[in-house]
Amino acid sequence: MQVTVRAQGHLRRYRPEGFTLELPDGATVRSLIDASGVPWEEVGLVSVNGRQAPDETPLHDGDQVMLLAPMEGG
Repeated sequence: MQVTVRAQGHLRRYRPEGFTLELPDGATVRSLIDASGVPWEEVGLVSVNGRQAPDETPLHDGDQVMLLAPMEGG
């Protein structure tokens, strides 16, 4: 399956442009992060097709995934 991914915030230093990943059937958000080259410890939130998605969320062909950095502030 093919999934389109965009990284936001400081995660762009790992993947500055949107990219497409080819993943096996049964892939999850966690396996996508592992395959993306973005350290999972630095990912604060993931959305799949505009909805928040925990690590165990299954992915499907054509999904749009956004990797968001944790919020910072003071």
